[in-house]
This record gives sequence, structure tokens and C-alpha cells, in this order.
Amino acid sequence: MSFAIILSLINISLIMPLYISPKANLDHRSSTAQISVLLINVNSLNGEFGKTADYIMEKDPDILALEEINELWLRKLSEILEAYPYRKIVPRRDNFGIGLFSKIPVNNMEIKYYGSVEVPSVVAEYTFNQKQVTLLFTHPVPPASKSYYHWRNEQLTEIIS
Repeated sequence: MSFAIILSLINISLIMPLYISPKANLDHRSSTAQISVLLINVNSLNGEFGKTADYIMEKDPDILALEEINELWLRKLSEILEAYPYRKIVPRRDNFGIGLFSKIPVNNMEIKYYGSVEVPSVVAEYTFNQKQVTLLFTHPVPPASKSYYHWRNEQLTEIIS
């Protein structure tokens, strides 16, 4: 029994560092501050605008990415989104609207389409601690059918190319 416990402790000591990572030190303001990023899939059919707004205000991220946004979501969150002067938005009527909102100055921010399915992604380039950092926010097509599976894989393959 004690041998099993010892082996378990060794195993845990090797695995835990994979789950507990040091916080990123990527701030553009100083070498000790941190950047917070929040991604929310709002679900275009969801009507919980107030709860979503409250959550964004509570977390107060430096960079906010919203998936499945449409014109209604943008109107309902407009007051909160005013805090983010840097933005790229593609609202859509389907579940693939996307927007990136940033309080931090951006070197470049653009909409890109990967694969043949024509689903928008946002690519943003920042400078943190004198290093160029690229963030990509995307909402892949779910593999709900054979063609969706193909489109999703095509999209992800093109992203990593």
C-alpha cells in the first residue's frame, strides 16, 4: 500500500506542473503586470444579455473576444464595449459572428478567412515586453456532419500552415 502511495506522489509531482503554469508576463506597461484575455461564446440564441454584461464587467479583461455575435448582441453590450477602443467585428446572422475588443493598443488587427467555409477569424498583433505576439481568435465549424467535419479540418489545417 505505501509503495502505491509513493508511486502516486511521484506521478502527481510530474503531472501537476502541466496543469499549473506560471502566469504570463506579457504586459505592455511594465514587466510585472499581466494581460487578461476573456473569450466568450455568447451563443447567438442565448438571451442572457445582462448576465453576460455582468460577467464581462466582473472580469474586466484587457482583451475580449466574443463568438456567435450578431447585431442584437452588439446593441445589448454596446455600453460595456465602449471601454474597448481597438476592435474588429464581423456580426453575422448565423453562429459564426466574431469580434475582438481590446483596451491595449494593437499593432495590427484583421479579419481572416481560413478554409473554404468562409468563417471569419480575428488575428491581432501586439507588442508585449518588446516582443511581437500574435493572437488568433476563431470559431471552427462543429463536426456535426461529414461536410462540416471536412470544413472544420480544412479550417484548422489552414490556420496551422
